[in-house]
Amino acid sequence: MKQDRNKVIARLGIIAALIIVALALDTVISSPFPIKIAAVSIIVVAVICELFGIYYGLFGCTVFGLISLIRAFTIPAFTSPSFQNPLISILPRILIAFFVCGVYALFSKIFRNKGNFLKETLPSSLGGIFCAASNTVLVISAMSIFSDNGGDVLTKVVQTFIGINGITEILCGAFIVPALVVPLKKIFIKKGFIRTEEKSEKVGE
Repeated sequence: MKQDRNKVIARLGIIAALIIVALALDTVISSPFPIKIAAVSIIVVAVICELFGIYYGLFGCTVFGLISLIRAFTIPAFTSPSFQNPLISILPRILIAFFVCGVYALFSKIFRNKGNFLKETLPSSLGGIFCAASNTVLVISAMSIFSDNGGDVLTKVVQTFIGINGITEILCGAFIVPALVVPLKKIFIKKGFIRTEEKSEKVGE
């Protein structure tokens, strides 16, 4: 029992560290631009959700939102005033986990008796797409609902930038996520980090 608990704690620590590094890379990559992109973070979050399931995914997405909130106060950008509201920076990111895990689990089940592309690559790609798309849609929606000036010109401009940036994130999710998830899942199952493909959707295994 203690060993299982230590294993869970270790995974949570690794997940938190990966997301912090991913957001740092996004910050560096987007430094020449007026908004902070989240392409690397989206990839990492999608991979975590698909490999380890909803509970680890929720934890990872929460860390994603918390670091985004902190970054909005410490590293000023065009979008910072909006992301200083936790209902915009954190809440949409938490919800991402449900979309990614749901889509990945659904299509993995639908195509479980098909070839490797349909059974493994396609569900992972769709999960990555939904990760990026849900991030864009949920953040823009949250800005419209929770921003103090949800209908003003500045907010509309910010939303436009986020929407354009979302296209890049969707492409990354579609191609890079399955390129990471498919081989990593096989390695983790072989090493015992994930016991079976079915149990990879559960926590603490």
